[in-house]
Amino acid sequence: MSGIPKKEKWILWVLLIWILMAGGPGLVLFSKPEFIGYFPELYIYCIVMWIIAIVIHLFFVFKIKFWRVDEQEKEIKQMEADQLAEILKKQEEEVSSIG
Repeated sequence: MSGIPKKEKWILWVLLIWILMAGGPGLVLFSKPEFIGYFPELYIYCIVMWIIAIVIHLFFVFKIKFWRVDEQEKEIKQMEADQLAEILKKQEEEVSSIG
């Protein structure tokens, strides 16, 4: 998990708890044949867990800043272009000092 900073490791714990509750013991707890409206509790529980998963993923995307990948790539390309310009400038200075 080298992509996640150390201070953001709590995110892994949140995901672990969600996975256990959404797919493990949570399903067992809500597998009663009781109905809420016209739907069994299990269906409602699964729908709620899917909604929570979407919210968790959106939060993590903004918390870890995955959307900034394009911006970071642009910054890296700009830095490389600046370094290349400096190298070319030094070479031109050396050529002009020689000749």
